[in-house]
Amino acid sequence: MRAFINGILFLVIVLAMTFNVAPAQNDFGKDYIEPNDTLAEGVSVDYLGSALWNTPYRMAFDGAFAYVRYGPGILVLNMLNPLEPTLVSRYFYPGFGWVTDMVVYQNYLYVTTEANLLHILDISNPYSISFVRTLYPGILGKGLFISTDDFLPGNNLYVAAFFGGLCVFNLDDPSNPNLVYNITLSGATSVAYSRVWAFTTNSNRMFVYDTRDFSYCDPATCYETAFYFPEQVWDIAISGDYAYLASFSGGLYIVDISSPATPVMIDTLDCGRAEYCYTYGSYLYVAANLDGLYIFDISDPTNATQVLHLDYAGSIRDIEFSGDYAFFTAGAQDFKILDISDPPNAFWAGNFYDNLDMSGNAREVELVGDYAIVGTDRIACGMMVLDISDPTDPFIAATDGYGASMRFVIKDNLVFKVQDNFGLAATDISDILNPIRLPNLPVGESDKDLAIKGDMAYVAANTLGYKVFDISDPNNISEVWNYSDGFGTYYRAWSVAIKGDYVYWGNTIGTWIYDISEPKDPVLVDSIITNCWTMDIVFKDNLGLIAERANGLRAVDVSDPAHPVTIGIYEDELYTDFYELAISGNYCYIADDWYGDFRVLDISDPADIQMMARVDLGASMVRGVAVRQPNIYVASKSGLFIFAVHLPCDIPGDANGDDACDIGDAVYLISYIFTGGPEPDNMDEGDANSDCTINVGDAVFLIGYIFSGGPSPSCGCVE
Repeated sequence: MRAFINGILFLVIVLAMTFNVAPAQNDFGKDYIEPNDTLAEGVSVDYLGSALWNTPYRMAFDGAFAYVRYGPGILVLNMLNPLEPTLVSRYFYPGFGWVTDMVVYQNYLYVTTEANLLHILDISNPYSISFVRTLYPGILGKGLFISTDDFLPGNNLYVAAFFGGLCVFNLDDPSNPNLVYNITLSGATSVAYSRVWAFTTNSNRMFVYDTRDFSYCDPATCYETAFYFPEQVWDIAISGDYAYLASFSGGLYIVDISSPATPVMIDTLDCGRAEYCYTYGSYLYVAANLDGLYIFDISDPTNATQVLHLDYAGSIRDIEFSGDYAFFTAGAQDFKILDISDPPNAFWAGNFYDNLDMSGNAREVELVGDYAIVGTDRIACGMMVLDISDPTDPFIAATDGYGASMRFVIKDNLVFKVQDNFGLAATDISDILNPIRLPNLPVGESDKDLAIKGDMAYVAANTLGYKVFDISDPNNISEVWNYSDGFGTYYRAWSVAIKGDYVYWGNTIGTWIYDISEPKDPVLVDSIITNCWTMDIVFKDNLGLIAERANGLRAVDVSDPAHPVTIGIYEDELYTDFYELAISGNYCYIADDWYGDFRVLDISDPADIQMMARVDLGASMVRGVAVRQPNIYVASKSGLFIFAVHLPCDIPGDANGDDACDIGDAVYLISYIFTGGPEPDNMDEGDANSDCTINVGDAVFLIGYIFSGGPSPSCGCVE
C-alpha cells in the first residue's frame, strides 16, 4: 500500500513541477439570505439545493403563475394547464416562520408571517425570485388585502397585524411601501375591503372603518362600529352587501353590511370548525379544519343553502380560484385541485405533489456515493434515493415504495431500518436505482433507532425496551434478546449506538451502557442518569456526544465504558431539542427538532464546546443530518436541504491538522482520496486550490507550492 501511495506521490510531484497549478473557478453554490442565523467569525453557510419540499400552507395567484408557500420557501408553479401544473422555480428563504397570508401586486409578492410582519419579494421574473425587504419585524401579520379607492392616494395594502393593529400601506412605490395609518387594535386576525370601508376581525368582534376618515381620526376609536358575535371569529370574506365570517366554534356568520356603520347579522350556518372562508361567483367555500370543506349557494344571502360537504383528512389552509378550479393547500403534503365547474357536484381532480418531488416528510439521511438515502414517515413513500451528484439540483432517482423509515443503518449493500408500526426491515441497494424491499419483522409499536455490529442489530423499541436481532439472513430476521422490565410507558427506549464491545441505549431518563462481548447476552455495566430524553449518541475516539432533549449536548469520556465521565455540557441560550448528531473532524452537526434549525458546534475542546453556526430553516421537525464536508444534508418535515458550511481556517493547506502546511498534507490527501484514509478535520483547509472539492488537484497544488514556488494555498471555495 505504501508503495502505491509513493507511486502516486511521485506522479503528483512530476505534474506539479511541470504545470503551473492555479485555483480553479466555478459556479459552486448560490447566494441566499440568512435571517436569524448565528455565524461565528470566519464561518459562512451557503444554500445549495433542496428536494422533497413539503407542508404547503398559503398561496397567491398571478395570471399564469401560482406562488405557494412551503416550509422552506416559495414554489412557483406554471398554471396554464391547471390540471398539470409545472414547477417553474424554487425560492428558498429560511426564517420565514409560519406564513399567515400572501398577496400579489404588480411585480411583487407580499408575505405576512408570525416571525415578521411583512416580507416583500420581487417576482418580475418568476424563474428567479429575489428578496426586496422586510418591514416591521415582530408584529405578527395575520391577513392581507389590497384595495384601490378615490380617497387614499394610489393603491393600498391593508394588513391585519395581531399585535400591531390595522396597518395601511401606500403602494405608489410597491417595492417600498409607505405606512400611512396604523390603527390600534390588539388581536387583529383578518381584513377585508368593500368600497371605502375596511373590515377587520378581532376575537369576537368585527370593526368597520370609513377609510376616508383615517387622516383625522383617533387611532384608538376611529372605527365606525364594533359589531359583536357570540363566538370568536377567525376570517372574513365580502361579496356585495354581505360579509361572511368564519368562527371556529360558532360556524359561519352572515352579516348585512349594506349600511356598513350599522351592520345586521342575518344568519348563522352550521359548518363545523369554520377556519377560513372564501367567496367565488355565487358560492361560499368554508374550510372547516378537520371537518372538511363546505360549499354554500349564496345567490340569495338571506337564504344561503349548503350544496356540498366534502370530508377531508387534512386541515385546509388556503383556497385560490381560477376558472373552473379551486386549489387547496392542506395537511403536510397535499396541494389538491377541485373541479368546481358545477359546485354542487365538485370533485377532486388532481394533486400537485404527484407532479413534483414533494412526497414524504424527510426524517433521516445517509450518503452513498452520488446518492442520498432519505427516510420518510409517509408509509406510501417509503425510503427514497436522491441523486445528489449536483448538490444544487437534487432529485428523486428511486424509492423502495412502502413503509415509513425512521432511522436506518447501511451495511454492505443493505439498508436496515426501523419503522413506526412496521418493525425492522431491510432494503437491498446493490442496484441503488432499483432498491428491493426484503420482508420486515414486527418489532414494536413504535421502533425508534437501531445500531449494527457484525450480524446483530440492536434496536431501541420505545415502550418495548431494548431488543437484539440476528440479521445474518436479512430475509429471515429473528429476535434473540430483549429487555423491557421497568420500562412500560415512561422509560422509553429512544436511541442506540455502539462503540467497541459496548452498546449505549438512550431512554427518557438517561443512557444505559451494556457489554455486548457476548452479542446475544448483553450485560448492563453502567448508566448516565440525566432525567432527560437521550435522543442520539455519536462517538469520536473516546469522546461520546449525547443529545439530550432539554439539556443540550453532553460530552462524555468513554475510554472506560464501565465508568463514563461527563466532561462538559453545551447549553444553548434557546431551548434545545437536539434530535440527531453527526461528527466530522472537530465539529458536531446537529438537527434541532423544536426550533427547526441545524447547528454546527466546535468540539475540539469538549469541556468548552462553542457554537459556530445556527441556521433557521423555517421548518419544523428537523430530524436528520449527514455530512460530507463541506456539504451538510439536513432532513426535515419540509424537505431535504443541502448547504455548504465553510469553517475557519487556521492554516490553509493543513489537511492533516498538525499545524503546518508541508509534504505530509499532500500525502494525507492522497491517502484520503485513493485508499480511503481519514478525511481532513476541516475540509476547507484541505481544499488548497479553492475549487470547492477535495481531489488530486489539491495535492498537486500543495506540492507545487512547497517545491516549485507555486501560489500559496487558500481556504475553501472561491466561486
